Amino acid sequence: MSGQAWLHRPTWPGRVKRRPIQTDPLPNSELGNLVKGLLFGTVLAVIALAVLTPLIYGPARGASAGVFSSDFGWRYIVGVFLFHWIYGAHIGLIYSPLPVDDPAAAERS
Repeated sequence: MSGQAWLHRPTWPGRVKRRPIQTDPLPNSELGNLVKGLLFGTVLAVIALAVLTPLIYGPARGASAGVFSSDFGWRYIVGVFLFHWIYGAHIGLIYSPLPVDDPAAAERS
């Protein structure tokens, strides 16, 4: 019995096997990982502007940040998005797993 036998669904006679549903719409390629990193950076920037700045950074400066940190001006909002997009791009480009059939990946394991 293999280690993944408990994940196997038996196929009954007359039942057609279906292809597995692709759960990851972006492939694990350099471009796909870059897009995932930029989306991750966008989510972090929205969290930072909607939650962290009004509740933590605004009161620490002695100012009210307003809705979506709009009282700090457009430059602050663009700067937060730019910083998080650069961070997300670095994360996306650093994380590039090798394909399974790559000989270099077989040497590491």
